[in-house]
Amino acid sequence: NFKSNNMLIKYHDDFFVQWETVFVVNENLNLGIFNFWIDDKAYPAAGINITLNSLFYGLVSEIPMIEKLEMDIGNLPIDEIDFGDYENNNLVWINAGELYQYGFALIIGFNGNAERIFFTKDFEKTYEEIVLPKGTLLQTLKDLSQTRF
Repeated sequence: NFKSNNMLIKYHDDFFVQWETVFVVNENLNLGIFNFWIDDKAYPAAGINITLNSLFYGLVSEIPMIEKLEMDIGNLPIDEIDFGDYENNNLVWINAGELYQYGFALIIGFNGNAERIFFTKDFEKTYEEIVLPKGTLLQTLKDLSQTRF
């Protein structure tokens, strides 16, 4: 079955999500395209058969972890951050599910009233960062949790 359903959730011009349902299998499995738009570039910008239902579930499952984030990472330079340290409770890895097969992952940390979103597009070899008003990613994920196919 073919079904086109293009959606966008946007709270900031430099960071938003966009997806499109390309195929529906058995009326309840939505396959399609999903991208995070960061500074006018789409990530992972690959894949047309992303299982949207499970991707959405994985992404929104991180909402409680973001809400419980206790420590600020502050303005520590990106090259001094240990992205493998899960014990300090100052970063949350966002479950990007199938997007990781294209090398893409997201991590969030806070610096006062700002959120620092770190992302990799090369399987964690390098990281980039965007700084946004605190709550941008959280509200995006909350809206994603309300999405019905």
